[in-house]
Amino acid sequence: MIDKACFVSQQEIAEHFKVNRTTIRAWTKQGMPYLNADRGKSGGYHIGHTLLWSSGKSRLEAIRYHVETSALEKIMFARLLSSERDEYSSEETEHRFDEGLQIYGYSPEEVSKARNKMAGFLAGWRHAVSVRRASMEQSVVTEQQS
Repeated sequence: MIDKACFVSQQEIAEHFKVNRTTIRAWTKQGMPYLNADRGKSGGYHIGHTLLWSSGKSRLEAIRYHVETSALEKIMFARLLSSERDEYSSEETEHRFDEGLQIYGYSPEEVSKARNKMAGFLAGWRHAVSVRRASMEQSVVTEQQS
């Protein structure tokens, strides 16, 4: 599990993203992960999880993927992309990461389902891109032969 000391305040996360607190509140309403605190204590934002959520959201928007995705799916999408480039990523590391998301109340099944859904989407997306690229290359060859 993740230590609650790893969480920062709304003001601190706003400073990190170089936005105001109103933007952070709007992002929280859009699903940015936020840990509710015990009564009388402030909650917080885990920098790693918020960065992955933001990255996943941006990347999905960049590829014009407009299907409804949960905060957990956005995190998983970005995590899958980043773990591909991380030479230190391992099954154990990913398992610990998945367990860390349970602090928000996600069950292990929900985390696994989100990971598998986004892994499937990513594989399908890459296949579609490669087919499109091959088709475009074939069109260029055909035009050059004409």
